[in-house]
Amino acid sequence: MRITEPQVDDAIACLGLMDLSTTDARDAATLLRTAPSASKAQLQACREVARFRGTWLEWTADLELEEAHAVLALLLAVPATVELLEQRGVDAEIIAATMADFGRHLRRHRRYVGRFGLLNWRWFLGHVAGNLYEIGRLQYKIHQSHAAIDGLQGRWVAGIHIPADSGPLTPESVDESLGRATTILARLHPELDIRYATCTSWLLDPWLTAHLRGSNIAAFANRFTSFAPPADDPTDPPYFLWGSRDPSRWPTLGTTRLETLVLERIAAGGVWQAGNGYCRLPDAPHADGADLG
Repeated sequence: MRITEPQVDDAIACLGLMDLSTTDARDAATLLRTAPSASKAQLQACREVARFRGTWLEWTADLELEEAHAVLALLLAVPATVELLEQRGVDAEIIAATMADFGRHLRRHRRYVGRFGLLNWRWFLGHVAGNLYEIGRLQYKIHQSHAAIDGLQGRWVAGIHIPADSGPLTPESVDESLGRATTILARLHPELDIRYATCTSWLLDPWLTAHLRGSNIAAFANRFTSFAPPADDPTDPPYFLWGSRDPSRWPTLGTTRLETLVLERIAAGGVWQAGNGYCRLPDAPHADGADLG
């Protein structure tokens, strides 16, 4: 395997699609220009990332790559993924919104870590695989459900993720996103018969819902029916709010009601949990007309 100058040029041309800051775009281009002289470890990273494209593979924690090598491989993979999505008939707006997640996370990384990079680079394997779409306020990762309830286990579902730094999670924005997702996913993947969405998130922590009654977050959580007990995940809220799982990097005072609530619960010795829920996509009828719950 050899990385050519045209491949580098294509990847640099895609940086604008990824909504990078000026500084991150400069650093990304600098990294890409080193690709023609890539080391064996960098080439191996490119092979590992490329094998996800066009598949439904799920990344696992045992995939070990150096962060810088993984970032290089992801950037180089973007042009082929964009071509795949275009051939699939994905609207340009959705391709741009999906790839702009790179810029969002690179900015967060620089803000909290102080340098160019992506400590959470595994998250972007879904982007380059072409099995994740950002549609309005929410992201949808297509996968087979492992939920241990009749009618959902093994079914292809849209796994919902809530991008940080993307504005309020209003009921209207969620309704709009879910409605569009129903239509778009049915058009793009009719063979998968995607009728349900699932979500695993600290925003579905029952404690949080109980303490934020009447809020956008509570309204979002109440859309879902639980399919498994919540699991302890004590550092998830700080990570998504402040970009770090290191308590020494968390603020002492919150600037919003949510931040204050998170800090107060941690100070009181409470343990955050990730809830698990599912909901039926709007206007997604069942073959037998029945609902799962």
